[in-house]
Amino acid sequence: MIDKELLLRYGAQEFNLTKNQLLFEKGEKARYYFQIISGEIKMFNINEDGN
Repeated sequence: MIDKELLLRYGAQEFNLTKNQLLFEKGEKARYYFQIISGEIKMFNINEDGN
Protein backbone atom coordinates (compact mmCIF):
# COMPACT_ATOMS: atom_id res chain seq x y z
CA MET A 1 0.00 0.00 0.00
CA ILE A 2 1.25 3.48 -0.86
CA ASP A 3 1.55 5.84 2.10
CA LYS A 4 -1.53 8.07 2.31
CA GLU A 5 0.50 11.24 2.96
CA LEU A 6 2.63 10.56 -0.13
CA LEU A 7 -0.47 10.16 -2.27
CA LEU A 8 -1.95 13.40 -0.93
CA ARG A 9 1.34 15.22 -1.53
CA TYR A 10 1.13 14.26 -5.21
CA GLY A 11 -2.45 15.45 -5.66
CA ALA A 12 -4.53 12.46 -4.63
CA GLN A 13 -8.07 13.15 -3.54
CA GLU A 14 -9.61 11.49 -0.52
CA PHE A 15 -13.32 10.75 -0.38
CA ASN A 16 -15.73 8.54 1.52
CA LEU A 17 -18.26 6.20 0.00
CA THR A 18 -21.44 4.95 1.58
CA LYS A 19 -22.48 1.32 1.51
CA ASN A 20 -23.52 0.21 -2.00
CA GLN A 21 -22.02 3.32 -3.64
CA LEU A 22 -20.00 2.56 -6.80
CA LEU A 23 -16.46 3.67 -7.69
CA PHE A 24 -17.26 3.13 -11.36
CA GLU A 25 -19.90 1.21 -13.27
CA LYS A 26 -19.92 -1.73 -15.63
CA GLY A 27 -18.59 -0.70 -19.02
CA GLU A 28 -16.53 2.17 -17.64
CA LYS A 29 -12.77 1.92 -17.55
CA ALA A 30 -11.03 2.66 -14.27
CA ARG A 31 -9.19 5.87 -15.06
CA TYR A 32 -7.56 6.38 -11.69
CA TYR A 33 -5.70 4.52 -8.98
CA PHE A 34 -7.99 3.67 -6.07
CA GLN A 35 -6.61 2.77 -2.67
CA ILE A 36 -9.00 1.62 0.04
CA ILE A 37 -7.85 2.96 3.43
CA SER A 38 -10.49 1.27 5.54
CA GLY A 39 -13.61 -0.81 5.04
CA GLU A 40 -14.43 -3.42 2.45
CA ILE A 41 -15.07 -3.45 -1.26
CA LYS A 42 -16.59 -6.03 -3.58
CA MET A 43 -14.85 -6.29 -6.93
CA PHE A 44 -15.65 -8.24 -10.07
CA ASN A 45 -13.23 -8.73 -12.95
CA ILE A 46 -14.88 -9.63 -16.25
CA ASN A 47 -12.87 -10.13 -19.43
CA GLU A 48 -14.08 -9.39 -22.97
CA ASP A 49 -15.60 -12.89 -23.22
CA GLY A 50 -17.81 -12.15 -20.21
CA ASN A 51 -15.93 -14.53 -17.91
